[in-house]
Amino acid sequence: MPTDHLDVASQGEFWQQATCYHETLIAKLDSCGRSDLVGRMRDCHTADLVLRCTGCGVQRVVSNRCEKRWCPICVPRLARERRDQLGWWIATLKQPKHVVVTTRNTAALNRETVRQFRRNLTKLRRSRFANNWKSGTWSLEVTNESRGWHLHAHLLVEARWIDSGDLSTNWAKLVGQDFAIVKVKDARKADYLRELAKYVVKSSQLAGWQDLEIAQFMDAFTGTRTFGVFGTLVGQREQWKRELRELRKSRSRCECGCSQFTVDDARMFELNPNDRVKLHKPTVDSGCLVRSQ
Repeated sequence: MPTDHLDVASQGEFWQQATCYHETLIAKLDSCGRSDLVGRMRDCHTADLVLRCTGCGVQRVVSNRCEKRWCPICVPRLARERRDQLGWWIATLKQPKHVVVTTRNTAALNRETVRQFRRNLTKLRRSRFANNWKSGTWSLEVTNESRGWHLHAHLLVEARWIDSGDLSTNWAKLVGQDFAIVKVKDARKADYLRELAKYVVKSSQLAGWQDLEIAQFMDAFTGTRTFGVFGTLVGQREQWKRELRELRKSRSRCECGCSQFTVDDARMFELNPNDRVKLHKPTVDSGCLVRSQ
């Protein structure tokens, strides 16, 4: 859930919980000797920058972020940006269908397992069965509720009709099963943004796993794409990037309308005024800034 629509008390509780998950995750990785998987996540939100609007001089403080897709602190903003991205794409679809394809639970999860799932997803999209899938998006998700790893995918497909029975038969053949559980729902009158914008695993679930399970998950998904588009949407990427840049600028723009800021290390305010120039950084555009949550 993004923090934009929460009141001050709820935001405080939300970030306290995210910080707790963050610390738990790092502690578990350290405890099993996999500190190598922590990386920049250890330093996430540990440094503050002061942004000063060049138009009106108003200042605000933002924190650094690690951008890790499983970092409990960064995930809310990353999910929000994915919703922005999906919202723009969904507006271009006329007859969207929400499709879910699943596989049986497995005891082990590794990079090849994830990549084979993605290859099967690509084969499905390129098969004769999916000839009428004009365009769409796909995202991977995994759960582990003490019954093994459950890897599945959410797709938003532009198609007049998708037969769930035929989908189950074709998908089962690709993944080597006698049958497969799938879902197809009409997405024209429903908001599926939250479901489609979820990241590969929920922070609460990830932090609750055993230390070796967390390491196994990260090893499997490191360097692997978990979201993409296909069909006619591929040709609209440049237009989408322009739209997203403008959206980011509008969110970062000062109330006076200016989008240019100078950036200072927050520590500079503890220094002698004569020394502050040493930490001063050049003017930047708001679209390139590290933004507050």
